[in-house]
Amino acid sequence: MRAQRPGFGCLRGLARSPRRAGRLALRFLRPEAVWLLLGALPLLALHLRRLRRRVVPVASIHLWRELAGAGAGRTGFRRLREAGALALLLAALLALTASLAAPVTGAAATRARSLVVILDASVSMNTRDGDATRFESGRAAARQAVARLAADDDVTLWLADGGAWVIAEPTADRGVIARALDGARPTLAPRSLDRALALARRALSLRRVRATLLVISDPGGAASLADEDEIAIAAVGDAAIRNAAVLGVTRTESGVRVHLAQLAGAPGERTLRVTVDGETVAELPAILTAGRESSLDVLVPERVVGASGILEARLVPPDDFVDDDANGLILRSAAPLRVVVTAPGAKVAPFLLEALRAMPSIVDADAALLASPDAAAGVLAAADVVIAEGHLPAALPADRPVLAFLDGPQSVPKPLLWGVGSHPVLDGVNLAPLRLDRALPLTAVASEVVLVDSASGPLAVAGETDGVRRVRLGFRAAASTLPLEPAFPLLVLNALRWLRSGDTLPDAVASEAPIRLSGVLPEQIDSLLMTLGETTTRVSLGPDRADPPAPVPEPGGARLLRLGLPGGASLGTTVVQWRLPRGALDADGEPRPLQAALARLPPPLPPDAPFHRLAPFLAAAAAAFLLLGSFLLSEREPGSRGAGSPSAA
Repeated sequence: MRAQRPGFGCLRGLARSPRRAGRLALRFLRPEAVWLLLGALPLLALHLRRLRRRVVPVASIHLWRELAGAGAGRTGFRRLREAGALALLLAALLALTASLAAPVTGAAATRARSLVVILDASVSMNTRDGDATRFESGRAAARQAVARLAADDDVTLWLADGGAWVIAEPTADRGVIARALDGARPTLAPRSLDRALALARRALSLRRVRATLLVISDPGGAASLADEDEIAIAAVGDAAIRNAAVLGVTRTESGVRVHLAQLAGAPGERTLRVTVDGETVAELPAILTAGRESSLDVLVPERVVGASGILEARLVPPDDFVDDDANGLILRSAAPLRVVVTAPGAKVAPFLLEALRAMPSIVDADAALLASPDAAAGVLAAADVVIAEGHLPAALPADRPVLAFLDGPQSVPKPLLWGVGSHPVLDGVNLAPLRLDRALPLTAVASEVVLVDSASGPLAVAGETDGVRRVRLGFRAAASTLPLEPAFPLLVLNALRWLRSGDTLPDAVASEAPIRLSGVLPEQIDSLLMTLGETTTRVSLGPDRADPPAPVPEPGGARLLRLGLPGGASLGTTVVQWRLPRGALDADGEPRPLQAALARLPPPLPPDAPFHRLAPFLAAAAAAFLLLGSFLLSEREPGSRGAGSPSAA
């Protein structure tokens, strides 16, 4: 049996201890300075040259013999002094070289590490696992990863929310990182980890630094990066998800039709609750089949069918993904309009009256009034819509919608028609056969759309000013061929519907689907104001004036969408119906603990290993050695009277 040497065990234990090894470690930050040690060669050469005796021819050595005396020659003290001077100069060179090489001890001698965290904020991160969502768990994992780093390590935070955004630039300030994480929010956008990873790598290449990439996602996101070997991945959440969704809601004659689907997991016992402005109007069991869509017709009270408000269909209790548990639409009042028809002498064209009687669901014929243009303001204020023939009533309230067939002294005979616009008032209306005996050219304001144009100017316009809609036709029906065409009652019907709704938008619109606005906006309008909840966004229509897409709502956020013109006029309100994209909650993947991902990071630095820079001390030692060496070289030998000539002696 071989005995163990004393003292070696403690050295091996020291090597195994990261803290003690970190405390005793010595590193040179600029090792290339070692080339300065070649300066020792000239010093040695000068020293050897100094040791050689010089032969000086003189006329007589009598005086030199007296000058040198008995101490002539190289004494032991002189040899010791020269050897000491050489040693001090070499020591000064060594200390200077070591100082320029920047030696350091302690844990901070290693270069500061860089960590890049990519936090998934896509739709699947809204899934709830227990008491927290996956995004909240991912945010907590990011905090743990940052807490593992040393004080001088820098962190970069990326948020992958359908795009890729830097929410915290490279910094060692932990307060900045904490505030960025606190302000991060998940979205309902699709997953974009590949794009975020590519941009993060490009940013690192521009910085020319090496960093550890940590991606925090769910099992599905981790599975999408299975081919990536050079990154650390933490997958939070459980792969088993149960989710049923309300895909959409549509109107029926007696209520609403709710479209349902079981998107993930086995169906559970769910209840469909239908509310209008928060009041429950229907509640019934939801019929769900795994992997299939179904529709459920819900009867609602008659008072609700004709009412106005916001209808919502919601599955209760909530499941693992709550954002698609509800959808809704806007109920718009369908009550017949009370109209006042004004004409000179209260003599209204008979074909206009017949057109109004033919639409009992739109116009309340029993409540309709005939009046002259000088009718009192109280009579006109009682109407939902004022229909004027000839000219507008003098006492017309500013907040009344108007359908006007105008005439006046400025009317031109038989104007040449050359254009018909696009607008809900003209839906299905064929004005190609229209002929006019006389018409009054109109001036369109900024918020009005030209319906019929001519060589003399606009002859029909429609628009909204200060929240009030008006349709103005620059001709009376009797002065045209319009009453002889099927287009006339349809034109009046479309105009009254548009005036009654006070809303251009449909009852509901699918998120990211185009919002039909063609023909509604004036030509000079190039942008819209889109308000979803508390957020207002200016949307450019572009040169082709394409219909803008409906926005994607925020998780748990408002679904009520308002559109308006930059000048303040409203285009209406609708509800954004959002549905979960297929495959967004895929369960192809397994959870990956954070600790396994953090194992890919460099080991943490020991907190009790101080950082020391030795360069100042070595520089001071070099200066001291240099001064002592210079002093020894300049010191005279004891007993010598000088090194001059005999005459000087």
